[in-house]
Amino acid sequence: MIKKVWTYGCSVSNCSYSPGQDVIDACLHPERTYSGYLSDLLQAENMHYAKGCGSNDRIFRLVCNHIINGQIKSDDLIIIQYTNVHRREFWSRHEIDLNKWRMREQYKDGQLLRFMPKWPDGNPIEKNFQEIYADNFLGIDYDIDVFEGRNMSLQALCELYKIPTIFITSKSTDFDFLQKTKYIDKVDIKEFFLIDQYLPLFNDDDGHFTPAGHKAVAKKIYKKLLDLNLV
Repeated sequence: MIKKVWTYGCSVSNCSYSPGQDVIDACLHPERTYSGYLSDLLQAENMHYAKGCGSNDRIFRLVCNHIINGQIKSDDLIIIQYTNVHRREFWSRHEIDLNKWRMREQYKDGQLLRFMPKWPDGNPIEKNFQEIYADNFLGIDYDIDVFEGRNMSLQALCELYKIPTIFITSKSTDFDFLQKTKYIDKVDIKEFFLIDQYLPLFNDDDGHFTPAGHKAVAKKIYKKLLDLNLV
């Protein structure tokens, strides 16, 4: 029996859009995302750590620390949905009202910026830094190389601790290098981005889901868990 569902990712796994909703409200209801619906199906606790504009850096940091610190147990489930390899998180000593800036979060004696190329956020100093970084320090081959190494390390850690882990593949991710094992598998959700009722078409967005789309993803993950004899 799975006790807790730990979910990590970006806005695809964090934001649930209903017609007329703005982006802030859509990202404030983890119970309406696929992790929330899946937790209901499993009668498990929803440990939701996905964030809008999240990065793979953030995923690696949180998952590894939650495992090493003993928060995630072998009778839990981890769900990971990676995002663009160019995204980053940066620590900043500049603290801004978190109610006004959605692409950052508190971290000890500072705040973490969720960086996306061509979308600098924060105060003037932080925006200038991000623009310089985006223009001069992003290399696709290097970023993929680093990502693949970190991904394999994360998979090895989940395997070592015998924690069932499902990787969600979507339009912007490919997992030819995913090492399927007794504890590691994947669920592909690309097909759901082609179904109108699953997409928030009110803003021409084909990269996020409505509650109906999240429910469909949850059901597909649940079926995979059945196939793996995890429920």
